[in-house]
Amino acid sequence: IFPGFAASELLFNEDNSVKGILIGDMGVGTDGQPKDSFMPGMELHAKYTVFSEGCRGHLGKQLIAKYHLDNGKAPQHYGLGFKE
Repeated sequence: IFPGFAASELLFNEDNSVKGILIGDMGVGTDGQPKDSFMPGMELHAKYTVFSEGCRGHLGKQLIAKYHLDNGKAPQHYGLGFKE
């Protein structure tokens, strides 16, 4: 488990299996320019990669599209309720 770093991209092996993730660049200013503390994103390779980013996160959407996980499936529906 590698907490504290946001995954920005999926990495794949030549056989299309998930190789790991690329974490986003750190130390980037609001103008998009690198600051003194800039550190480029790192590739994290893993034997197992667990995706737990919630309902239809940006990496989950990439996995669904790449592996056609939604073929023949009804789209998910979500409800939200509030109580006083």
